[in-house]
Amino acid sequence: MNSTCFTIDLINKIAVKANKECKSGCIIISFTKSLVGLNKDYWEFKEGFKRNMTWGSATVYVHRKK
Repeated sequence: MNSTCFTIDLINKIAVKANKECKSGCIIISFTKSLVGLNKDYWEFKEGFKRNMTWGSATVYVHRKK
């Protein structure tokens, strides 16, 4: 998801929904902002890296549900 313009409130709402509804093995990829509200007992941070986008450089965050 391109979360570059998402508010912290929206990011937290998405994380709460992902914690409840995503199945094991689900991968979430976000740009610029990580889903900091993901439950660390169930999600693992796979990697973060920079990529050039049409709007400039963005950090890509990859999380996977255990």
